[in-house]
Amino acid sequence: MWTAVRAARRSLRYFRSICKSAMDSGYQQANVVVLPNHLANDFEAFCRKNPAPLPLLYRSQSGETSCQPLAKNADIRTDISQYCVYEEGRLVKTVSSLQSYSTQPRIASELQAVHHGRWSDMVCFYLGCSFGFEGRLKNAGVPVRNVEQGTNVSMYRTAVPCTPAGVFSCPLVVTMRPVPAAMLDAAVEVTHLNPLAHGAPVHIGDPGTHTHTHTHTHTHTHALHSIITLIYQYMTCHYLCVCVCVCVCVCARVCVCVALLGIQDLSRPDYGDRVEVQPGDVTVFWACGVTSIEAILSSKPSLAFSHSPGCMFLTDIPDSSPSSSMPSASESVDRPATDRNLELIPRCFLVSQNPLMYSLASQRAVATIRQLETIIGEDPGERGIRALFVQDELLRSCLALSHASSVAITTGFPTHYQHSPPDETDGPPGAIAMATMLLSLGKQVTMVTDRRALDMNQAIIDEAVRKGVLKSAVPLVTFEDRGPDSALHFLCHHGDPSKPRYDHLVAIERSGRAGDGNYYNMRGVNIKHLVDPIDDLFIAAKDIRGITTTGIGDGGNELGMGKVKERVKTLMPNGSLVACDVPADYAITAGVSNWGGYAVACGLYLLHTCPSHQRYLKKGLGLEHATRPEQLQEWTANLPSVAKEESILSTLMSCGIRSGKTGHLAMEVDGLTFHPTHSDIITRLLKVTLGATTPNL
Repeated sequence: MWTAVRAARRSLRYFRSICKSAMDSGYQQANVVVLPNHLANDFEAFCRKNPAPLPLLYRSQSGETSCQPLAKNADIRTDISQYCVYEEGRLVKTVSSLQSYSTQPRIASELQAVHHGRWSDMVCFYLGCSFGFEGRLKNAGVPVRNVEQGTNVSMYRTAVPCTPAGVFSCPLVVTMRPVPAAMLDAAVEVTHLNPLAHGAPVHIGDPGTHTHTHTHTHTHTHALHSIITLIYQYMTCHYLCVCVCVCVCVCARVCVCVALLGIQDLSRPDYGDRVEVQPGDVTVFWACGVTSIEAILSSKPSLAFSHSPGCMFLTDIPDSSPSSSMPSASESVDRPATDRNLELIPRCFLVSQNPLMYSLASQRAVATIRQLETIIGEDPGERGIRALFVQDELLRSCLALSHASSVAITTGFPTHYQHSPPDETDGPPGAIAMATMLLSLGKQVTMVTDRRALDMNQAIIDEAVRKGVLKSAVPLVTFEDRGPDSALHFLCHHGDPSKPRYDHLVAIERSGRAGDGNYYNMRGVNIKHLVDPIDDLFIAAKDIRGITTTGIGDGGNELGMGKVKERVKTLMPNGSLVACDVPADYAITAGVSNWGGYAVACGLYLLHTCPSHQRYLKKGLGLEHATRPEQLQEWTANLPSVAKEESILSTLMSCGIRSGKTGHLAMEVDGLTFHPTHSDIITRLLKVTLGATTPNL
């Protein structure tokens, strides 16, 4: 006799009733894939390596039609309203039952249905489904637009490859649900606590209609089902796969990779239906179990079955059942569990407006980076810099840098115009600290300097590498104004704004252009004759899609601090004259600019040891979310340290570079001696950073 739940499974016959029932059924739902036994181990490994799109709820024995941990009295051959049948990796038909594939042929005409093998040779995989969290989203006050509009959810094939296993390799498929911007944190938290229903989003914002440099377009045949019958039609779809090498000036060779999803047109989902985005909504993407269908199409098994997208298997497990850990293939998912560490719940932050992009970091990482921000905001020199502080500029900059592939860093403030060299000791140490951490994280780094300081900075870089302060040599380039498009050609391959060479520019203690076009030190002396117009790069970057900028300063006359210029003008000495007029997307204020560079390095370390952020960066793909011990050791070794920063300051002294405030040729920065002031700040930053590291979670 059928249970009420099993009867409900068979009642979900048509697309629109399925969409409504997805949230109203009150029970968790599952994607289903049925494969020949000889492929089962490979597919299980594929699921384990790609847990976000393929959260494995249960793997059956060969020929098993039930799934006791998920549903009593179930029969997978009949309990889904519509199935897809694949032969040699091609969708050949949809059927309402698989029973004909589990019986011996009686006459020759039936032979075709079973010629590839018997049901006893087939293994069923039950995978978590995002319909399982829609009810919880609604309970949290988050509107579910596809349900409101009476449509299936939109599903898209991306340009992001899943981690392969055996014969299985395919692109990630995602679902898209529009969410009001003010409710992003709620949506992230609710779904993070449901890892068996794909967990937290893997991308928030623009899905990737822009690309960097060269674009390669591939065709891929896929199945689309209609709204009423859910029967596929074949068509050709293009998706983006991008990895480009470009040359910067004469010495910087940069590989820029797209960090987005590569979805070209949201109005044309590959599966499901178009969902209308409402004003104020942000597009949010979750990994999707339809990835399993792509795996079937690409691996071309002789015979395979799946649910038809939207026609889910309904389990006996109430949607309210807590779940936070991945069961083994034979374990029940109906076991009590809660999030073992609420500090790992992600929080959502806007990191880019063009393209619109958000990032995630755990509550623990966010709180720790805010501690770093507090430490560097101390003002022992009593310059009044607290008035320029904007909370979370450090956090947002670090998040943006974490997503970057290629970063250009510039520094140099020739405040001592009567000396040679005129530069100060604030800036280069912080720049090198950031470069070292970025390099250890696999980023491409280029240093940009004034032509007059090229030889000096090359000597500093060479010595830093020799002493082990800098991980490896980085390209050092200059920028000069040779015409109206100079900045565009510097930033973009062939001057094409769709092909940027960098995705982040960082200025640390870099002379900033004032409103009158001149460059001033804090004493109000014009030093324009010593400064190349690197500001033009930041100005041009505002109009180039995909480039984010950061400025780090301690007085308000530094490049990028134009973001807070009104505060500088009214609250800082000589502010109305010296205030930088050129803004950056993020303006990090520090008691000494070097401290800001140290904090960025520490913040990047924290994000790359944050499981929530790493999962988001990797789109939920990859077998191991824990950081390998040797990788953690390398990152730790590339953090700033008292010994390394003392060494680089000694190098600056040997080059004749002086303290900014006093002009002393001594072990000091901005009039503050390295010991105890700067060494104490570095020690405290490291203590906070290393004390918060999450080991192997």
